[in-house]
Amino acid sequence: MNKTFITYAYFFLLILLSSSCNAKKIKPSIECEIINSDRNEIVFSVHKNKMVDVAIVLRENSDKTVFPAEDKSVPLSSKIYLNELEKYGDNNYLLYYEKNNKLEKIELLIMAHNPNASYFIDVFTTKSARSGSKASKLDTVISFPITILANMPDKQASNVVCRNMTSNSLEISCQNGNGRGRIIVASLNAEAEKPRNGQEYKVGKFADTNCLIGKHSYVVYNSTIMSDLFVKLDNLQQGTYYFAAYEFNGEGKFINYNLKEENRNTRQYTLPVPPPKMKPAKDITQNSFIMNWEPIEDVLRYEISLSKDENFVTVDEFFNNADIGDTNEFPFENLEEGITYYCKVRAIMKNSRPSEYSEVQKVQLKK
Repeated sequence: MNKTFITYAYFFLLILLSSSCNAKKIKPSIECEIINSDRNEIVFSVHKNKMVDVAIVLRENSDKTVFPAEDKSVPLSSKIYLNELEKYGDNNYLLYYEKNNKLEKIELLIMAHNPNASYFIDVFTTKSARSGSKASKLDTVISFPITILANMPDKQASNVVCRNMTSNSLEISCQNGNGRGRIIVASLNAEAEKPRNGQEYKVGKFADTNCLIGKHSYVVYNSTIMSDLFVKLDNLQQGTYYFAAYEFNGEGKFINYNLKEENRNTRQYTLPVPPPKMKPAKDITQNSFIMNWEPIEDVLRYEISLSKDENFVTVDEFFNNADIGDTNEFPFENLEEGITYYCKVRAIMKNSRPSEYSEVQKVQLKK
């Protein structure tokens, strides 16, 4: 049985009682556990001392519960369908109550309830079990709030794509599934963390703590508008970015995310290395000049290109992404006198990643 949304894991309530059984003092206890709660079923378990009478009530809202009538009796059933039960009071269902039942474990499987709903499970026990008195009136022991999520979308968001990447920005988008809305979560140098059901998230820029999920992920898109718009992320650090898109239904505490990884709803992109920063050309003559730029750390080599047009439609055959090693300047010689030249450079890093090209530099030779 899959656990989809557990409101309480374990709750222990010790009830002290001074009594005699086989010449030994016994301390009856009640241990309650919600094993599973989702849109299909609630599984609730009570472990008790066999001396204790227990009644279990499902309540539809947060109003004060009504104690079960002492003359009612509801035996243990393998499955309980709410639409087959009669209410007592305005909003209470008596799920189980039998006097003098010696069971030590009671497990209830509650079926057929609605999504987007809130319930309380109230557990009652005999007053004598809690106080040591001889009275048998039922009294409240503990209440468990349960939230039933909205139906999960069955078609996940898909095809996360990225475009217009620079060294510090990119645009991200995905195609819609069939949820009420979707979110895109982003993370740097680690897989994006998943949202939690029953919790809504604010949207913001990457690294904005107001839109944080978990420890290192951020919600960069959150919308119920059915569109495939691209979201631009800027002022990004260098590194590899991980993205995940999730469909959801419901809102507030009922929100239910489809957390499956399918249909290419997760992707990762590594930003290109920033381009070298050009310095003004130096030692310009009639047929030569020296191209130079600021050095980059962890560079393996530089590649330079030279052209007579600024769009590099025609590139000098010898200087077309020419590998010049790790030096950060290069002399061009034996050029045509008085001509205007254009040059650019890119870095190839030690991890083989190329940088973007530098800005194109215009150099007018002397006449």
